[in-house]
Amino acid sequence: MKKQISVLLVDDHQMFRDSLIDFLGNEFACKEVRGAATVAEARTLIEATAPDVAICDLNFPGEESGYDLIEWIRNRYPQVGVLCLTMNSELQVLREVAKREVRGFVTKSSGYNELFHAVRSVATGGYYLDQVLLEKVMKDMGRSQGGPRRESDRVSTDDTTAVLAELTAREREIFLLFVQGATLNAIADELYLSPKTVENHRSNIYRKLNVHDRLSLVGFAREHGLDSNTR
Repeated sequence: MKKQISVLLVDDHQMFRDSLIDFLGNEFACKEVRGAATVAEARTLIEATAPDVAICDLNFPGEESGYDLIEWIRNRYPQVGVLCLTMNSELQVLREVAKREVRGFVTKSSGYNELFHAVRSVATGGYYLDQVLLEKVMKDMGRSQGGPRRESDRVSTDDTTAVLAELTAREREIFLLFVQGATLNAIADELYLSPKTVENHRSNIYRKLNVHDRLSLVGFAREHGLDSNTR
């Protein structure tokens, strides 16, 4: 990574926190890597330093949780990329953090190599799902919220051409911009569309690909090899 980044790691387990701080400092040569053990301490450090990336656990002792911290970051410091790092790999947890516009989700069982790619992606404005969650998302995409999807509604997981054929030319363009990390307003500006129009296209993309949020969309794109070079 060419740009030196600043990272805040928020986790209440000191040995785990110290180990990751050492890894991030050595692997990325970050200009700054700090640690916080509580939500309150994390808020103080974010107010003082506004890091590029905040890596947050979800469960902390006491009344405040990682969800509260993520919500606070989104409202007060939207420029900070949030990466969730947790033991919990349930899809419902993924959906809850996706509602709060996190940029990545990695389970603690994933290992340092996965974390390296996740931090790099979030730091450069992208999104990231680890392999454990990616597999769960892909399995879940085989059925709708109300039950199994009809066979005629299914999108082949091994045919990229068929996947792209589900979308209109405009939807493919917007799909790729979302996957690359562009915001809704940035896409509207680039394509000379209103934010509402982009939002409508996004809803159609989600419906056609049977995904429920942006992280699931990124997982879908990763599974199919749909990157910035796909047209």
